Amino acid sequence: MTGRIETNGVSLAYELVGPESGEVVLAITGVIDTLLHWHPGLCWRLADAGYRTLRYDSRDCGQSTWFDHAPAGDSPYMLSDLAKDAVGLLDVLGISRAHVVGFSMGGCVGQVMAIEHPARVSSLVPLMSTSRAPELPPRHPDVARQGITRTAPIRSRAETVERLVAMLAVSDGSRYARTKDEKLNWADQLIVRGYNPPGVERHVLALGASPSYLDRLGSIRAPTTVIHADEDKYFSRAHGEDLARRIPGARLEIIEGAGHAISNDLVPRLAELLIGHLAWTKNRT
Repeated sequence: MTGRIETNGVSLAYELVGPESGEVVLAITGVIDTLLHWHPGLCWRLADAGYRTLRYDSRDCGQSTWFDHAPAGDSPYMLSDLAKDAVGLLDVLGISRAHVVGFSMGGCVGQVMAIEHPARVSSLVPLMSTSRAPELPPRHPDVARQGITRTAPIRSRAETVERLVAMLAVSDGSRYARTKDEKLNWADQLIVRGYNPPGVERHVLALGASPSYLDRLGSIRAPTTVIHADEDKYFSRAHGEDLARRIPGARLEIIEGAGHAISNDLVPRLAELLIGHLAWTKNRT
């Protein structure tokens, strides 16, 4: 099922996949990506296990509302606004609770949901994300040279594809890397669905401008599994370890040889970890 809803002053495009009777897994994207970031094979595997995946374009990307009217250099919204968007999506669709899986910035949004809207979060999976603790290692120098924050305006499709494909090389791991065709397909899908460089900048600004939640991570009661990669150049392994220490009872799963990306060959392993988390959650409750 696909559609669009209005909530919290924005329009959000979404897709719901899986059995109608299944518990909902809310998949939140990170900076730059649309709902297509959540690999169809991952959604299908969750459906086979009896779960429904709700994926959506966050504000400022894809087919959801863009904030192009916002003044340059300012953050027109915070992580708490992104969390309210997700809660509003659940409200409109009549979903009382969901298992929240957030990639990168989406993992930060998931943390805010678990803190500020705990009744809506059945469980939490920050995936390749961070606590945003100031003492954690910064991004790898390769990211600054070729990474996601290079958001110059689009001048041609060919130039944009080249830039995006080069960026993906920074995201790859030694074992789980996207093939050339995967990279080209990802870039093409992103451009067609809605690549918004100024929106990328605003997402990054929101991460930096949002207040710290470090002193509230200890209040999270949702069963949590932190899934992280050991070759992540955006948020190094230390970020995942720190987050798992700060959330009571959290489990930590490290994927060896993975970077800051979901490649085709990572999907089976990631699905295994997510389904394992969901089964563990049932045992907890």
